[in-house]
Amino acid sequence: MQAASPTTVVPRALTLALLAAAAVPAMLAYSVPPSATALNQLLALGLWGLVACAVVALPASAPGGPGHTQDAPPARALAGAAALPLALAACALASWAVHPLPLSLALTTQALLLASAVAAAAGAWTATRPDSARAFGAFGAAWALTGLACAAVAVVQVFAPPAGESWWIARSGIPGRAVGNLRQPNHLATVLLWALAGLVAWLQARHAAGDGTARAAAGPQGSTRERRVEMAAALTLVAALMLALVLSGSRTGLVGLTLLAAWGLLDRHLAWPARLPLLAAPPLCALAWGGVSWWSAVHGTALGARQRLAEGDLSASRFGIWSDTWALVQQHPWTGVGWGQFNFAWTLSPFPKRPVAFFDHTHNLPLQWAVELGVPAATGLLALALWGLWRAWLRSQGPGAGAGAARCALMMVLVVGLHSLLEYPLWYAHFLLPAAFAWGHAQARAWARPAPPAPSPAAGRGRPMRALAGAGLLCALGAAFAVQDYLRVAQIFQTWPDAPPLAERIDEGRGSVFFAHHAHYAAATVAPALAALTEEERRQGFGTASRHILDTRLMIAWAREFEQAGDRDRALHLAQRLREFRNPAARAFFAPCDRPAAGPDGTPEPPAPFPCGQPGRALRWQDFRPPRGGG
Repeated sequence: MQAASPTTVVPRALTLALLAAAAVPAMLAYSVPPSATALNQLLALGLWGLVACAVVALPASAPGGPGHTQDAPPARALAGAAALPLALAACALASWAVHPLPLSLALTTQALLLASAVAAAAGAWTATRPDSARAFGAFGAAWALTGLACAAVAVVQVFAPPAGESWWIARSGIPGRAVGNLRQPNHLATVLLWALAGLVAWLQARHAAGDGTARAAAGPQGSTRERRVEMAAALTLVAALMLALVLSGSRTGLVGLTLLAAWGLLDRHLAWPARLPLLAAPPLCALAWGGVSWWSAVHGTALGARQRLAEGDLSASRFGIWSDTWALVQQHPWTGVGWGQFNFAWTLSPFPKRPVAFFDHTHNLPLQWAVELGVPAATGLLALALWGLWRAWLRSQGPGAGAGAARCALMMVLVVGLHSLLEYPLWYAHFLLPAAFAWGHAQARAWARPAPPAPSPAAGRGRPMRALAGAGLLCALGAAFAVQDYLRVAQIFQTWPDAPPLAERIDEGRGSVFFAHHAHYAAATVAPALAALTEEERRQGFGTASRHILDTRLMIAWAREFEQAGDRDRALHLAQRLREFRNPAARAFFAPCDRPAAGPDGTPEPPAPFPCGQPGRALRWQDFRPPRGGG
């Protein structure tokens, strides 16, 4: 790998691109139904595509001098960085050959996985620039500033909650608890921890060996004063991040903080100014907790974070879903239930002790791979991921700006990896793509030979440069198309003067390339819209919508559809599975089943109508999939 030159600086356009890619998706509070985060994810897709273009198109430059072009990274570095997301994309394609998925859902998943491969390659390319340490330092600074902005949102959400949604501040759905503009406390916590790791990357880049030219020019007194101001600003930022972490009440975030603190304690190769924020974070977090608790007691205000941390159920229903998932793995050990079809298989399988919530993910990444792809594929993917982490960690040891940046990248990957053992953040583009970028940055160092032969100046550089820049541009253009495609569906869930009839809007939405499943859901759950469809259209609608997520409304509508079609066994099977969720929204549906078995005079009541009773034959979840090629 090429060493970072002390005279190179990151082009301002690349710094701005990184800042926009990190901050804009995390800070956008405005949303358009049916998805609260669709715009955030599409913005992330487009902006990280532009970052991929920027890292290859913008050369490193010396202050006041001409641009310095860098050689193209060795092909093995780019291939090694993109190997994991490409392997996962290949496994998903193979899985759909066995367990077909509706086209809109399959295309969405493939687009994100391929975009993550582009982001990983961009991270690898960044690691080979002459200004690699500074470039990753700019990536870290972008997340530090993003974390600061998210901390400000967290303070407003808890201490001065907004009355409604806006472009700037989302209203928290959990009183007294910060959720950020991504609307989930654990997501906010991961952004804050990334901000802490990003601050370390930025400080490490500034204080790495051989990077003190500017301070030397300023003289001893100027250098000391600058460092004091820098450390004061860094500790102030850490204090703000820890306050927001406390306000989030995220137990996952506290575990991640322990991981980062251990890194600061054990990594002696980090410059002291970079280690200090890591070591100061736990006491500042404790101080923030004490201050917030005091404020809560003085003002008599309930603190949602305090209540969350005091809860006895540490699993938050995860143990239940993990147990059910393992049962499905045992039933389908070789090829799984199909990529993207966990919710469908789990919901339609008998689990009398299932959690009440409708889970569409297992809340554990290795389990998700095992249940959807099968144990062999999951084992291969997990081995590839762990091997990549181990190789990258070994090659990142030691002093030097490049090694320090690689360790910072690995720690950001480990933070979101820890989160992925308890939730599914990597199914969101605004976490997947920056995680892939950090992964690629670390992998480049692991896969490149210690002393690679110098490539030819023109031929060796042009082809991979054009390929990565073209892929990044394709991501950006694809995101712009996807926004327009999403708005075709979003109009179904909105009303405005002179709006077309609902049936017409639903019909328009069913033509969406990536989001047609939302339109099929609307058609299946709105009685007038469902009545206007042909039998084939209804079958396709339920077959597509049910593969996205099965919830109370959809299960009731689907059960009634089967009952009206004379398929009582499937109707009653759906009713039985819905009853297992014990959902209050289904009480009216099951009201006929709650009447007494005999009337006031002792006369037996006639058999209870649908949805009561037992199906005449045992059914499996596979019995509800549409025929191959349909739905």
